[in-house]
Amino acid sequence: MGMDVGKQGGSMATMNVVPLIDILLVLIIIFMVITPLTPKGLDALVPQPAEPEAGAAGGAEDDRGAASGHGEIEDQR
Repeated sequence: MGMDVGKQGGSMATMNVVPLIDILLVLIIIFMVITPLTPKGLDALVPQPAEPEAGAAGGAEDDRGAASGHGEIEDQR
């Protein structure tokens, strides 16, 4: 049952894995029953992107503000 005879005649103990498999199957069944009962998703506050201003520069070159002059580097000489 739980003992095997080794090649050289000595006894070799092995672990009985049947109770371990039984416990794992019961845990799987428990999680399968509980999973549909959990709420779907979390109530989290997600920041929304700021809406662009309607009266800003007419032709925006890119999203970094190059058309409005904010993205330009000033010469400090």
